[in-house]
Amino acid sequence: MDRELLRHLLFGYLKTVENAPNTQLSTIYGSVATLAVDGGHFPRPNNYVPGSGFLSVEILPESDRLILQELTWEMIIQGVLAPGADWSNPNLPFVRITEYGRRCLAESTILPHDYGTYLEAIKQVTPSTDPTFLLYLTESVEAFNKALYISCTVNLGIASEQLTILLVDAYKGAIKSTANKTKFEQAINKQRHIAYQFEELFKRLVANKAAFPADIADNLDMIKFLEEIIRKERNDAGHPTGRTFTREEALVLLIAFPAHYKTVIKLLDWLKANSATI
Repeated sequence: MDRELLRHLLFGYLKTVENAPNTQLSTIYGSVATLAVDGGHFPRPNNYVPGSGFLSVEILPESDRLILQELTWEMIIQGVLAPGADWSNPNLPFVRITEYGRRCLAESTILPHDYGTYLEAIKQVTPSTDPTFLLYLTESVEAFNKALYISCTVNLGIASEQLTILLVDAYKGAIKSTANKTKFEQAINKQRHIAYQFEELFKRLVANKAAFPADIADNLDMIKFLEEIIRKERNDAGHPTGRTFTREEALVLLIAFPAHYKTVIKLLDWLKANSATI
């Protein structure tokens, strides 16, 4: 089976036991195998009745079992799981969901820990995801899952910058007056700094707020707010300030990002569909 499918099934199982005090590796592995069968991802064994208990992981080929083992250790490294049932039983094969893990699993949104699903949800927002944007977002999510939180923040900031570049180009195409288009081009060409270009763009977006549908106009301030937070964190991470980033800080940014992305894409699509109208 696909690695990201197995990761998704593993998270699916952990969500069902997030309030249990502990479990064992054999239970995790068997339960994921059962979810794979029940979900139609793997052939159903003869005489198996759904809901009659979890299957043995031995039904899966060794290649899948090894991947599942690796993914479970990734959950331990990321702090979602910890070895041991309790203080008196601190070792494998028992594992428990950490407090951080419980908070993650309680989230209703898609988590970057489940990064195949996270990235797929981003790709589904628009039929043609910008490849440069996706390159840096993928690097950001992969860095998060390797506990490289500075790299995670820097790459998320670059992905956000690419969205600004796309918005600037789309807004330019939506300007009706040749004179106004020239003024805008001259303004953004004064500096290559992305923060300056975003400010020039945002001033014009607000000035033309009445031209946008209500669901876009009402979210302009939120676009600016989140873009500025991501850019500030990116600047702190991308310069030798000595600042470190915690797992929770990186997680908050990644959880907030999909909603921000959807809002930006809605504006971007409108600008493209309404060329020479502003």
